[in-house]
Amino acid sequence: MITKLKANSMAAAIALIVSSGAYAADNAANVTQNNLGGDGERAVIVQVGSQGEITITQTGTGGVGNDANVYQSGSRNKVVDSFQIGSGNRATVDQIGGARNNAKFQQDGAQNTANIFQGMRPGDSPAVPTGDENTARVFQTGNSNVGTVNQYGPGVSGNYAKIRQYGDGNTGAINQNEAPNTVGANDSDARMLQRGNANQATIWQRGGPDNIARTEQRGDENLARTFQKGANNNMAVTQIGSFNTVDAPSGNGGQRGDDNVATVEQTGDNNQVLNVGQIGDGNTGEIYQTGNTNYINTPGQVGDGNFATLRQDGDNNSITGNGQFGNGNSLTADQSGNWNSAMLSQTGEANTADVGQTGDRNSSHLSQDGVEHYATINIVGNDNTTNSMQGGGEGNLLTITISGNANAAFTNQMGNANNIDLSQGGNGNFATMQQHGNGNFAGVSQQNGGNYANTWQAGNANTITVDQQ
Repeated sequence: MITKLKANSMAAAIALIVSSGAYAADNAANVTQNNLGGDGERAVIVQVGSQGEITITQTGTGGVGNDANVYQSGSRNKVVDSFQIGSGNRATVDQIGGARNNAKFQQDGAQNTANIFQGMRPGDSPAVPTGDENTARVFQTGNSNVGTVNQYGPGVSGNYAKIRQYGDGNTGAINQNEAPNTVGANDSDARMLQRGNANQATIWQRGGPDNIARTEQRGDENLARTFQKGANNNMAVTQIGSFNTVDAPSGNGGQRGDDNVATVEQTGDNNQVLNVGQIGDGNTGEIYQTGNTNYINTPGQVGDGNFATLRQDGDNNSITGNGQFGNGNSLTADQSGNWNSAMLSQTGEANTADVGQTGDRNSSHLSQDGVEHYATINIVGNDNTTNSMQGGGEGNLLTITISGNANAAFTNQMGNANNIDLSQGGNGNFATMQQHGNGNFAGVSQQNGGNYANTWQAGNANTITVDQQ
């Protein structure tokens, strides 16, 4: 059955289409409505069966926005090439049950709202049959648009969701979640693209492995929030503009599970990363910031065998509160520019930290608690300060190299068989070294005049060497 309806009116018009069939391969609905300034048009389409197809076109030149409501149950159903043009339009698409359903809705104008539900709605019984490989796409152009995609069900896989918003004040949310007490969703793909001002993007993926979340924002005052639960997940956030922020949904860290990858890239002014934490083993976290007044404050990583890379290139950068808790973790922090400050911590065993700073008036703080840690700090520039502590363990190694003028280094190690190697090249250098325990070694090398070294050891069989030139 093929149904076509066209309406042009100054008043409200309602199109109601209901079709059903065991295999509704011939069910097709094509609705065209043009609002010339009245109370808005409304289309309600219900299709029960499989392989149904719906196309909706609603335009308005004024008055109240249009409504489109679609319900499809079954597999391989489609909502294709559907448009709403004007202001204040509302679209809701429900594709419940089945597999390989496809929904695409485009809205041009201001203050439009689009919601797509695939699989099952939250609160439905998990016994409701749901399928895999559903596709949902929302495209919005204009101001203050809201787009939401929900792909929800027990053990579903291979879902794809994309929201694209061009304009100001846009809000987008993608939820790809498992049903309660069921096997989690997996192999899902969520994409968010926003270009404009004051954009907000939220992606939830909970349940299974191998999910992908991508957010790209170009403009001012962007906010990106991502949460993934499961293994082998991948999230990436790219922000180009000013006042960008990366966070996680309220009450959640960035990723929970093993072997996940999180990458954040920010280019612009006043960027900050608040929460991209990872809980699990074998995770990789990378944060890159290029611009001025960048800021990182993330809870870091909890687990074993994790890798973290933090890089900032610009002025007034700061890394604070980033930590790794576990064993065999690796942390790299590089800052290039002026007024940089780094504060990093590791707790556990056999962790590695590598801190590099190039520029003026840099300050680095590093704390390692546990045994068999290895830390390297390399600073090139003027007015640099380091404050490093390794405590509560044995076999720790700390190497600090500073090149420049008016540098200062403060080190403290507690435990046995620890090693400090400090080298300062330049004028006005200052070093204070403390070691508590037995069998420790401390070595200081200072060159080019004005140097000062204060070393202190408590315990037995300790060694100090000082070389000043």
